[in-house]
Amino acid sequence: MTNHDERRRGPAIRTAEGESLPAPRWLAPAALCLALTAPVTALAAEIEGRWALRATAGTVSTADDVATIAATQSGPVAGEATHELGDGTELGLALGYRPTRRIGVELGYYVADHDTTFTLRSGEPRVLRDDDTVAVETVTAGVAYHLRPERRVDVVLGAFVAMSKADDLVFHREIGRRDKLSFDDDVGPGLRAAVVVPFAASSPWHLVAEARYVSTILESDSGGRDLEYDPITLAIGVGYRW
Repeated sequence: MTNHDERRRGPAIRTAEGESLPAPRWLAPAALCLALTAPVTALAAEIEGRWALRATAGTVSTADDVATIAATQSGPVAGEATHELGDGTELGLALGYRPTRRIGVELGYYVADHDTTFTLRSGEPRVLRDDDTVAVETVTAGVAYHLRPERRVDVVLGAFVAMSKADDLVFHREIGRRDKLSFDDDVGPGLRAAVVVPFAASSPWHLVAEARYVSTILESDSGGRDLEYDPITLAIGVGYRW
């Protein structure tokens, strides 16, 4: 057999006895397909488990934010009214995705229910008070950095942009008479730190404990002072990764 014939027949397979056998025609295309699909398979394995959904519940501390109204009504219930936004509770839901092992992006939705106190000083020593609750909704979008992605216990640091919206605040001065404060939505920065612990080494379920800080200023459109809404939230929850 000449060299020209060997080149025409393609690569050969040699047996243990040294005999030369022609290689199957599908061997070269199969090797090429394997080389092309290997990166895709590796990428699919890399991306697997990068989506995560978590639900949290926690407490919110607001550092005694106060909104002041200069009351203009005349009569026995006229005077200066102040509104204090106290601590509250919060429920939240967040969806995250990690394009790499350390870097992720997240969207979150949180609803906090705050205690409120309305105080009207209508000439000393008369003071009228009214307690109520108000809901504040916050939507967040940001990035997260995973400090220990290869360890069982992961530590996550994040920064995000938050948009907060508060319900109207209603105060009852007397029967049949009330004041109302309304605030515009506002966008501000936020920070997050969390610890993530899976239920088991290979479990998609995990526990999360986190702390969040948001800084927004809800501008009053009722003639009162703007409300500085900068709560610190401590929350725990459960998440699922897929």
